[in-house]
Amino acid sequence: MDKQPRIKREFVFIHGYTGGPTDFADLPQVLEREFSAHIYLPLLPGHGTSVENLIGRSLSELIGDIDQHIKKSLEEGTEVVLVGLSVGAQVALYFASRYPIAGVIAIGTTHWLKFPFNLPGLSLIARTRPSWKKLLTSEELLYRGKAIFYERMPSRGLHISKELRALVEKGVQHIQSPVLFIHSMYERIGDLRALSYLRRIIPARVDIQFFQNGDHSIFFSEMKNDVVRSVVSFVRKEHFFTSEKREQREAEKASAIIPAFNEAERIGAVIRALKRTPSVGEIIVVDDGSSDGTAITAKKEGGVTVLINEHNLGKAASMERGVKEAKHDVIFFCDADLIGFTSEHAEAIVRPVIDGSYDMFIGMRGNFMQRAVRSWGLNSGERALRKTVWYCLPEYYKHRYRIEVGLNYYVKNYTHNGFNWRMFDYTQPIKESKYGVVRGTILRWSMNFDVLCAYVSSPFMHSRLIRSKGNKG
Repeated sequence: MDKQPRIKREFVFIHGYTGGPTDFADLPQVLEREFSAHIYLPLLPGHGTSVENLIGRSLSELIGDIDQHIKKSLEEGTEVVLVGLSVGAQVALYFASRYPIAGVIAIGTTHWLKFPFNLPGLSLIARTRPSWKKLLTSEELLYRGKAIFYERMPSRGLHISKELRALVEKGVQHIQSPVLFIHSMYERIGDLRALSYLRRIIPARVDIQFFQNGDHSIFFSEMKNDVVRSVVSFVRKEHFFTSEKREQREAEKASAIIPAFNEAERIGAVIRALKRTPSVGEIIVVDDGSSDGTAITAKKEGGVTVLINEHNLGKAASMERGVKEAKHDVIFFCDADLIGFTSEHAEAIVRPVIDGSYDMFIGMRGNFMQRAVRSWGLNSGERALRKTVWYCLPEYYKHRYRIEVGLNYYVKNYTHNGFNWRMFDYTQPIKESKYGVVRGTILRWSMNFDVLCAYVSSPFMHSRLIRSKGNKG
Protein backbone atom coordinates (compact mmCIF):
# COMPACT_ATOMS: atom_id res chain seq x y z
CA MET A 1 0.00 0.00 0.00
CA ASP A 2 1.32 3.46 -0.90
CA LYS A 3 2.16 5.78 1.92
CA GLN A 4 -0.14 8.71 2.53
CA PRO A 5 1.26 11.97 1.08
CA ARG A 6 3.01 14.07 3.66
CA ILE A 7 0.96 17.09 4.72
CA LYS A 8 2.65 20.34 3.79
CA ARG A 9 3.62 22.72 6.56
CA GLU A 10 4.05 26.46 6.37
CA PHE A 11 4.90 29.36 8.64
CA VAL A 12 3.48 32.68 7.46
CA PHE A 13 5.30 35.70 8.94
CA ILE A 14 3.67 39.14 9.21
CA HIS A 15 6.06 41.92 10.13
CA GLY A 16 5.39 45.19 11.96
CA TYR A 17 3.85 48.34 10.52
CA THR A 18 7.19 50.13 10.11
CA GLY A 19 9.39 47.07 9.82
CA GLY A 20 10.18 44.35 7.33
CA PRO A 21 11.07 40.66 6.96
CA THR A 22 14.19 41.23 9.09
CA ASP A 23 11.91 41.94 12.09
CA PHE A 24 12.16 38.24 13.00
CA ALA A 25 15.97 37.87 12.92
CA ASP A 26 16.81 34.19 12.23
CA LEU A 27 13.52 32.74 13.54
CA PRO A 28 12.23 31.88 10.00
CA GLN A 29 15.38 29.93 9.17
CA VAL A 30 15.28 28.10 12.49
CA LEU A 31 11.63 27.06 12.05
CA GLU A 32 12.27 25.98 8.48
CA ARG A 33 15.11 23.75 9.62
CA GLU A 34 13.50 22.37 12.77
CA PHE A 35 10.10 21.50 11.24
CA SER A 36 10.88 20.97 7.55
CA ALA A 37 8.36 23.68 6.78
CA HIS A 38 7.92 26.22 4.01
CA ILE A 39 8.44 29.85 5.02
CA TYR A 40 6.34 32.70 3.59
CA LEU A 41 7.91 35.98 4.63
CA PRO A 42 6.64 38.82 2.43
CA LEU A 43 7.49 42.50 2.45
CA LEU A 44 4.18 44.31 2.94
CA PRO A 45 3.09 46.79 0.24
CA GLY A 46 4.65 50.24 0.58
CA HIS A 47 7.55 48.98 2.70
CA GLY A 48 11.25 48.94 1.99
CA THR A 49 11.51 52.38 0.39
CA SER A 50 10.49 55.52 2.31
CA VAL A 51 8.00 56.13 5.09
CA GLU A 52 5.94 58.37 2.80
CA ASN A 53 4.86 55.28 0.85
CA LEU A 54 3.01 54.04 3.92
CA ILE A 55 1.03 57.17 4.68
CA GLY A 56 -1.82 56.52 2.24
CA ARG A 57 -1.97 52.72 2.60
CA SER A 58 -5.18 51.17 3.91
CA LEU A 59 -5.33 48.01 5.99
CA SER A 60 -6.84 46.01 3.13
CA GLU A 61 -3.94 47.05 0.88
CA LEU A 62 -1.37 46.04 3.48
CA ILE A 63 -2.73 42.56 4.17
CA GLY A 64 -4.54 41.67 0.94
CA ASP A 65 -1.68 39.60 -0.55
CA ILE A 66 -1.20 37.66 2.69
CA ASP A 67 -4.94 36.98 2.83
CA GLN A 68 -4.88 35.49 -0.67
CA HIS A 69 -1.77 33.45 0.11
CA ILE A 70 -3.32 31.91 3.25
CA LYS A 71 -6.50 31.00 1.35
CA LYS A 72 -4.48 29.31 -1.40
CA SER A 73 -2.28 27.38 1.05
CA LEU A 74 -5.28 26.08 2.96
CA GLU A 75 -7.06 25.07 -0.25
CA GLU A 76 -3.97 23.04 -1.18
CA GLY A 77 -4.10 21.21 2.14
CA THR A 78 -1.19 23.04 3.74
CA GLU A 79 -1.18 23.41 7.52
CA VAL A 80 -0.46 27.06 8.28
CA VAL A 81 1.02 28.62 11.42
CA LEU A 82 0.91 32.43 11.66
CA VAL A 83 3.74 34.38 13.26
CA GLY A 84 3.09 38.10 13.73
CA LEU A 85 5.01 40.95 15.31
CA SER A 86 3.47 44.18 16.68
CA VAL A 87 0.66 45.15 14.30
CA GLY A 88 1.48 41.91 12.47
CA ALA A 89 0.48 40.04 15.63
CA GLN A 90 -2.94 41.68 15.42
CA VAL A 91 -3.20 40.67 11.78
CA ALA A 92 -2.32 37.08 12.72
CA LEU A 93 -5.10 37.00 15.32
CA TYR A 94 -7.53 38.43 12.76
CA PHE A 95 -6.72 35.73 10.18
CA ALA A 96 -6.90 33.03 12.86
CA SER A 97 -10.47 34.16 13.57
CA ARG A 98 -11.37 33.68 9.89
CA TYR A 99 -9.48 30.57 8.79
CA PRO A 100 -8.66 27.09 10.22
CA ILE A 101 -5.11 27.98 11.18
CA ALA A 102 -2.90 25.39 12.91
CA GLY A 103 -1.42 27.86 15.41
CA VAL A 104 -0.68 31.51 16.17
CA ILE A 105 2.43 33.13 17.64
CA ALA A 106 1.75 36.79 18.48
CA ILE A 107 4.82 38.76 19.53
CA GLY A 108 4.55 42.26 21.02
CA THR A 109 0.86 42.54 20.17
CA THR A 110 -0.60 46.06 20.07
CA HIS A 111 -4.21 45.17 20.89
CA TRP A 112 -4.18 47.85 23.58
CA LEU A 113 -1.73 50.73 23.42
CA LYS A 114 0.08 52.47 26.24
CA PHE A 115 0.06 56.17 27.05
CA PRO A 116 0.21 58.46 25.11
CA PHE A 117 -0.85 56.32 22.14
CA ASN A 118 -4.14 55.44 23.86
CA LEU A 119 -5.32 59.02 24.41
CA PRO A 120 -8.89 59.58 23.14
CA GLY A 121 -8.93 61.54 19.91
CA LEU A 122 -5.19 61.18 19.33
CA SER A 123 -5.74 59.63 15.90
CA LEU A 124 -7.73 62.72 14.87
CA ILE A 125 -5.01 65.07 16.08
CA ALA A 126 -2.39 62.93 14.36
CA ARG A 127 -3.96 63.68 10.97
CA THR A 128 -2.36 67.11 11.13
CA ARG A 129 1.03 65.44 11.41
CA PRO A 130 1.76 62.72 8.82
CA SER A 131 4.46 61.04 10.91
CA TRP A 132 6.58 61.40 14.02
CA LYS A 133 10.07 60.28 15.01
CA LYS A 134 10.23 57.01 16.94
CA LEU A 135 12.21 56.65 20.14
CA LEU A 136 14.89 54.09 19.33
CA THR A 137 17.66 53.35 21.79
CA SER A 138 21.28 53.19 20.65
CA GLU A 139 21.33 49.52 21.67
CA GLU A 140 18.31 48.74 19.48
CA LEU A 141 19.84 50.57 16.52
CA LEU A 142 23.02 48.55 16.99
CA TYR A 143 21.08 45.27 16.96
CA ARG A 144 19.06 46.35 13.91
CA GLY A 145 22.17 46.94 11.81
CA LYS A 146 21.04 46.78 8.18
CA ALA A 147 17.52 45.58 8.98
CA ILE A 148 14.57 47.08 7.11
CA PHE A 149 12.76 49.61 9.27
CA TYR A 150 11.68 53.25 9.45
CA GLU A 151 12.80 55.73 12.06
CA ARG A 152 9.48 57.56 11.72
CA MET A 153 5.98 56.29 12.45
CA PRO A 154 3.11 57.31 10.11
CA SER A 155 0.26 58.66 12.19
CA ARG A 156 -2.11 56.52 10.14
CA GLY A 157 -0.76 53.58 12.10
CA LEU A 158 -3.01 54.60 15.00
CA HIS A 159 -6.07 54.28 12.77
CA ILE A 160 -4.95 50.90 11.43
CA SER A 161 -4.28 49.66 14.95
CA LYS A 162 -7.78 50.74 16.00
CA GLU A 163 -9.31 49.07 12.94
CA LEU A 164 -7.49 45.82 13.65
CA ARG A 165 -8.52 45.91 17.30
CA ALA A 166 -12.19 46.08 16.25
CA LEU A 167 -11.78 43.18 13.80
CA VAL A 168 -10.05 41.00 16.39
CA GLU A 169 -12.69 41.80 19.02
CA LYS A 170 -15.42 40.88 16.57
CA GLY A 171 -14.00 37.50 15.61
CA VAL A 172 -11.81 36.39 18.49
CA GLN A 173 -14.38 33.86 19.73
CA HIS A 174 -13.82 31.90 16.51
CA ILE A 175 -10.11 31.26 17.14
CA GLN A 176 -9.72 27.52 17.61
CA SER A 177 -5.96 27.10 17.27
CA PRO A 178 -3.38 27.33 20.11
CA VAL A 179 -2.01 30.84 20.65
CA LEU A 180 1.32 31.91 22.11
CA PHE A 181 1.69 35.53 23.23
CA ILE A 182 5.25 36.79 23.72
CA HIS A 183 5.70 40.20 25.30
CA SER A 184 8.42 42.39 26.79
CA MET A 185 7.50 43.36 30.35
CA TYR A 186 8.62 46.97 30.13
CA GLU A 187 8.04 47.97 26.52
CA ARG A 188 6.61 51.41 25.71
CA ILE A 189 3.94 50.66 23.07
CA GLY A 190 1.83 47.55 23.62
CA ASP A 191 -0.06 47.22 26.90
CA LEU A 192 0.54 43.75 28.31
CA ARG A 193 -2.76 43.85 30.22
CA ALA A 194 -4.50 43.20 26.90
CA LEU A 195 -3.07 39.68 26.93
CA SER A 196 -5.03 38.82 30.07
CA TYR A 197 -8.18 40.09 28.41
CA LEU A 198 -7.55 38.18 25.18
CA ARG A 199 -6.77 35.02 27.09
CA ARG A 200 -10.17 35.16 28.76
CA ILE A 201 -12.12 35.53 25.52
CA ILE A 202 -10.12 33.26 23.16
CA PRO A 203 -11.69 29.78 23.41
CA ALA A 204 -8.51 27.98 22.31
CA ARG A 205 -5.46 27.17 24.43
CA VAL A 206 -3.42 30.29 25.17
CA ASP A 207 0.08 30.59 26.61
CA ILE A 208 1.65 33.90 27.65
CA GLN A 209 5.40 34.28 27.98
CA PHE A 210 7.10 37.39 29.30
CA PHE A 211 10.69 38.48 28.92
CA GLN A 212 12.57 40.81 31.24
CA ASN A 213 13.03 43.38 28.52
CA GLY A 214 11.95 46.88 27.51
CA ASP A 215 12.08 46.60 23.71
CA HIS A 216 8.94 46.45 21.59
CA SER A 217 10.96 44.84 18.80
CA ILE A 218 12.32 42.10 21.02
CA PHE A 219 14.33 40.43 18.25
CA PHE A 220 16.57 43.49 18.25
CA SER A 221 17.70 42.94 21.82
CA GLU A 222 19.83 40.61 23.91
CA MET A 223 16.74 38.41 24.40
CA LYS A 224 16.61 37.38 20.73
CA ASN A 225 17.96 33.85 21.14
CA ASP A 226 15.73 33.14 24.13
CA VAL A 227 12.67 34.20 22.14
CA VAL A 228 13.64 31.96 19.22
CA ARG A 229 14.11 28.99 21.54
CA SER A 230 10.81 29.75 23.23
CA VAL A 231 8.91 29.73 19.93
CA VAL A 232 10.49 26.44 18.85
CA SER A 233 9.63 24.88 22.20
CA PHE A 234 6.00 26.02 21.96
CA VAL A 235 5.57 24.61 18.45
CA ARG A 236 6.96 21.29 19.62
CA LYS A 237 4.77 21.26 22.71
CA GLU A 238 1.56 21.93 20.79
CA HIS A 239 2.37 19.52 17.93
CA PHE A 240 0.82 21.90 15.40
CA PHE A 241 1.27 19.67 12.40
CA THR A 242 -1.12 16.71 12.11
CA SER A 243 1.45 14.53 10.37
CA GLU A 244 3.72 14.74 13.42
CA LYS A 245 1.37 14.72 16.40
CA ARG A 246 1.50 11.02 17.21
CA GLU A 247 5.06 10.46 16.01
CA GLN A 248 6.43 13.35 18.05
CA ARG A 249 4.74 12.34 21.28
CA GLU A 250 5.83 8.74 20.93
CA ALA A 251 9.41 9.64 20.07
CA GLU A 252 9.97 12.66 22.33
CA LYS A 253 12.51 12.29 25.10
CA ALA A 254 13.60 14.32 28.11
CA SER A 255 17.01 15.54 29.18
CA ALA A 256 17.64 14.56 32.81
CA ILE A 257 19.72 17.16 34.66
CA ILE A 258 21.31 16.30 38.02
CA PRO A 259 22.83 19.24 39.94
CA ALA A 260 25.24 17.65 42.42
CA PHE A 261 27.52 18.78 45.24
CA ASN A 262 29.57 16.16 47.11
CA GLU A 263 27.22 13.28 46.27
CA ALA A 264 29.70 10.60 45.19
CA GLU A 265 28.13 8.14 47.63
CA ARG A 266 24.59 8.32 46.20
CA ILE A 267 24.68 9.69 42.64
CA GLY A 268 25.47 6.35 41.02
CA ALA A 269 22.14 4.79 41.99
CA VAL A 270 20.24 7.82 40.68
CA ILE A 271 22.08 7.69 37.34
CA ARG A 272 21.38 3.95 36.96
CA ALA A 273 17.66 4.55 37.57
CA LEU A 274 17.58 7.29 34.94
CA LYS A 275 19.41 5.14 32.39
CA ARG A 276 16.57 2.61 32.66
CA THR A 277 13.86 5.28 32.17
CA PRO A 278 12.25 4.93 28.69
CA SER A 279 11.46 8.65 28.28
CA VAL A 280 14.91 9.91 29.30
CA GLY A 281 17.09 10.49 26.25
CA GLU A 282 20.20 11.90 27.92
CA ILE A 283 21.62 12.43 31.39
CA ILE A 284 23.58 15.54 32.35
CA VAL A 285 25.39 15.78 35.69
CA VAL A 286 26.51 19.25 36.80
CA ASP A 287 29.15 18.87 39.51
CA ASP A 288 28.93 22.09 41.50
CA GLY A 289 32.54 22.28 42.72
CA SER A 290 32.55 18.96 44.63
CA SER A 291 35.62 17.79 46.53
CA ASP A 292 34.64 14.12 47.01
CA GLY A 293 34.95 12.79 43.45
CA THR A 294 31.29 13.20 42.45
CA ALA A 295 32.25 13.86 38.81
CA ILE A 296 34.52 10.80 38.71
CA THR A 297 31.75 8.57 40.07
CA ALA A 298 29.28 9.93 37.50
CA LYS A 299 31.69 9.34 34.61
CA LYS A 300 32.24 5.75 35.70
CA GLU A 301 28.54 5.04 35.16
CA GLY A 302 29.01 5.67 31.43
CA GLY A 303 26.65 7.33 28.96
CA VAL A 304 26.52 10.52 31.03
CA THR A 305 27.52 14.08 30.15
CA VAL A 306 29.43 15.53 33.11
CA LEU A 307 29.90 19.29 33.49
CA ILE A 308 32.10 20.66 36.28
CA ASN A 309 31.79 24.07 37.93
CA GLU A 310 35.18 25.28 39.10
CA HIS A 311 33.54 26.86 42.14
CA ASN A 312 30.30 26.20 43.98
CA LEU A 313 27.70 28.33 42.17
CA GLY A 314 24.56 26.99 43.83
CA LYS A 315 21.76 24.72 42.73
CA ALA A 316 19.91 27.08 40.36
CA ALA A 317 23.08 28.11 38.51
CA SER A 318 23.96 24.44 38.01
CA MET A 319 20.46 23.76 36.70
CA GLU A 320 20.85 26.68 34.29
CA ARG A 321 24.10 25.26 32.96
CA GLY A 322 22.43 21.90 32.44
CA VAL A 323 19.53 23.45 30.52
CA LYS A 324 21.95 25.19 28.16
CA GLU A 325 23.61 21.84 27.45
CA ALA A 326 20.36 19.84 27.09
CA LYS A 327 19.38 18.77 23.57
CA HIS A 328 15.76 17.85 24.34
CA ASP A 329 12.85 20.25 24.79
CA VAL A 330 11.56 18.54 27.96
CA ILE A 331 13.91 18.72 30.93
CA PHE A 332 13.78 16.62 34.09
CA PHE A 333 15.56 17.99 37.14
CA CYS A 334 16.56 15.34 39.64
CA ASP A 335 18.48 15.63 42.91
CA ALA A 336 21.59 13.49 43.27
CA ASP A 337 21.04 12.13 46.78
CA LEU A 338 17.77 10.21 46.44
CA ILE A 339 17.19 6.94 48.27
CA GLY A 340 14.96 4.30 46.70
CA PHE A 341 14.51 6.28 43.47
CA THR A 342 13.57 4.08 40.47
CA SER A 343 13.03 4.39 36.74
CA GLU A 344 9.28 4.02 37.37
CA HIS A 345 9.36 7.15 39.52
CA ALA A 346 11.20 9.10 36.83
CA GLU A 347 8.88 7.92 34.03
CA ALA A 348 5.78 8.87 36.04
CA ILE A 349 7.11 12.42 36.48
CA VAL A 350 8.33 12.95 32.90
CA ARG A 351 5.49 11.40 30.92
CA PRO A 352 2.68 13.88 31.76
CA VAL A 353 4.80 16.73 30.38
CA ILE A 354 5.75 14.87 27.19
CA ASP A 355 2.10 13.95 26.66
CA GLY A 356 1.09 17.60 26.99
CA SER A 357 -1.14 17.10 30.04
CA TYR A 358 0.80 19.64 32.13
CA ASP A 359 3.50 22.25 31.65
CA MET A 360 5.28 20.95 34.75
CA PHE A 361 4.97 17.82 36.88
CA ILE A 362 6.47 17.44 40.36
CA GLY A 363 7.49 14.30 42.20
CA MET A 364 6.99 14.71 45.95
CA ARG A 365 9.19 12.56 48.16
CA GLY A 366 8.18 10.36 51.03
CA ASN A 367 10.03 12.46 53.64
CA PHE A 368 8.00 13.48 56.69
CA MET A 369 7.94 17.21 55.90
CA GLN A 370 6.87 16.67 52.29
CA ARG A 371 4.06 14.38 53.38
CA ALA A 372 2.96 16.62 56.22
CA VAL A 373 3.06 20.03 54.48
CA ARG A 374 2.09 19.96 50.82
CA SER A 375 3.29 23.52 50.15
CA TRP A 376 6.74 22.45 51.32
CA GLY A 377 6.61 19.21 49.36
CA LEU A 378 5.89 21.12 46.16
CA ASN A 379 9.42 22.52 46.38
CA SER A 380 10.78 19.07 45.59
CA GLY A 381 13.78 18.92 43.26
CA GLU A 382 12.28 16.21 41.03
CA ARG A 383 10.27 17.93 38.34
CA ALA A 384 9.76 17.82 34.58
CA LEU A 385 9.00 20.91 32.51
CA ARG A 386 9.52 22.37 29.08
CA LYS A 387 12.29 24.77 28.30
CA THR A 388 9.80 27.57 27.60
CA VAL A 389 9.05 27.72 31.32
CA TRP A 390 12.73 27.97 32.19
CA TYR A 391 13.46 30.65 29.58
CA CYS A 392 10.64 32.89 30.83
CA LEU A 393 11.31 32.52 34.56
CA PRO A 394 12.61 35.82 36.04
CA GLU A 395 16.33 35.71 36.76
CA TYR A 396 15.69 36.55 40.42
CA TYR A 397 14.51 32.98 40.99
CA LYS A 398 17.55 31.40 39.35
CA HIS A 399 19.52 31.73 42.57
CA ARG A 400 20.34 28.75 44.76
CA TYR A 401 17.15 27.46 46.45
CA ARG A 402 14.69 30.09 45.22
CA ILE A 403 14.28 28.11 42.05
CA GLU A 404 11.50 25.66 42.93
CA VAL A 405 9.26 28.33 44.48
CA GLY A 406 9.76 30.53 41.42
CA LEU A 407 8.91 27.72 39.01
CA ASN A 408 5.77 26.82 40.94
CA TYR A 409 4.57 30.42 41.04
CA TYR A 410 5.25 31.08 37.38
CA VAL A 411 3.69 27.87 36.04
CA LYS A 412 0.63 28.18 38.28
CA ASN A 413 -0.14 31.74 37.17
CA TYR A 414 1.16 32.12 33.64
CA THR A 415 0.93 28.85 31.68
CA HIS A 416 -2.10 27.19 30.13
CA ASN A 417 -1.72 23.65 31.47
CA GLY A 418 -0.27 24.54 34.88
CA PHE A 419 1.35 21.85 37.03
CA ASN A 420 0.39 18.74 38.94
CA TRP A 421 2.16 16.50 41.44
CA ARG A 422 2.23 12.99 42.82
CA MET A 423 3.54 11.60 46.09
CA PHE A 424 6.14 8.81 45.81
CA ASP A 425 7.89 6.55 48.32
CA TYR A 426 11.51 7.48 47.59
CA THR A 427 13.25 9.71 50.13
CA GLN A 428 16.20 12.05 50.62
CA PRO A 429 18.60 12.23 53.59
CA ILE A 430 18.42 15.38 55.70
CA LYS A 431 21.37 17.77 55.59
CA GLU A 432 22.29 17.09 59.22
CA SER A 433 22.89 13.41 58.42
CA LYS A 434 25.04 14.29 55.41
CA TYR A 435 27.14 17.13 56.77
CA GLY A 436 26.93 16.80 60.55
CA VAL A 437 24.66 18.64 62.97
CA VAL A 438 26.38 22.05 62.94
CA ARG A 439 27.12 22.42 59.25
CA GLY A 440 23.90 20.66 58.25
CA THR A 441 21.83 23.03 60.38
CA ILE A 442 23.54 26.07 58.86
CA LEU A 443 22.95 24.75 55.34
CA ARG A 444 19.33 23.92 56.12
CA TRP A 445 18.56 27.41 57.41
CA SER A 446 20.41 28.96 54.50
CA MET A 447 18.16 26.95 52.19
CA ASN A 448 15.07 27.93 54.18
CA PHE A 449 16.04 31.60 53.94
CA ASP A 450 16.27 31.36 50.13
CA VAL A 451 12.87 29.66 49.99
CA LEU A 452 11.32 32.29 52.28
CA CYS A 453 12.73 35.13 50.15
CA ALA A 454 11.20 33.55 47.06
CA TYR A 455 7.78 33.18 48.73
CA VAL A 456 7.75 36.75 50.05
CA SER A 457 8.93 38.35 46.82
CA SER A 458 6.71 36.42 44.39
CA PRO A 459 3.75 38.85 44.42
CA PHE A 460 6.11 41.82 44.00
CA MET A 461 8.23 40.18 41.30
CA HIS A 462 5.14 39.55 39.23
CA SER A 463 3.14 42.68 40.07
CA ARG A 464 3.53 43.89 36.49
CA LEU A 465 2.73 40.54 34.97
CA ILE A 466 -0.71 39.34 34.10
CA ARG A 467 -2.77 37.46 36.66
CA SER A 468 -3.83 34.69 34.32
CA LYS A 469 -5.63 31.49 35.05
CA GLY A 470 -3.44 28.44 35.58
CA ASN A 471 -4.23 24.87 36.62
CA LYS A 472 -3.55 24.24 40.26
CA GLY A 473 -1.52 21.19 41.10
